[in-house]
Amino acid sequence: MNQRPLMVLRAIGLMVIAVVLQTVVLNRFRIFGVTASLVVVMTILVARWLEPRAALLVGFTSGLVIDLLGASPLGLRALVYTVVAFAAIRLTGEAPLRSLAGVWALSLLAEVLVFVLGTLSGQGSLLQAEILTRAIVVPLLNLGLAAMLYPLLARILAPTERGVLA
Repeated sequence: MNQRPLMVLRAIGLMVIAVVLQTVVLNRFRIFGVTASLVVVMTILVARWLEPRAALLVGFTSGLVIDLLGASPLGLRALVYTVVAFAAIRLTGEAPLRSLAGVWALSLLAEVLVFVLGTLSGQGSLLQAEILTRAIVVPLLNLGLAAMLYPLLARILAPTERGVLA
């Protein structure tokens, strides 16, 4: 039996859960005035197990849903999450440690893109005081989330693997 459609459905279900948790739960917990981005972390990690087209679709769709639920211009996060999914496909390999190490860099990329594209669309300014805090703290928080979520995702999306580091 072909496992690809099942894996895509599992990834979509996980992204729905991530969007709900991000908007309802995680946005209430702030560290230094910022919150972790569970949807970015899930986009990066899910890209490891999905085919490139499916990973891009999951990234775009989850970003679009976040745009619809938030106050950012429509399509801003959809574009950012699609770029992050593309970079995750290209930069993260089969080794789990590379995937986890890439979370920090890709989270930083997402934050920079949100700031730059948000500034271009009139959403904010690159001169805001919180830009440095967001650029440092959010990728670190995302790295912590990724370290906790990776074993769970390995079991859900790749049940044939014997262990996390297989």
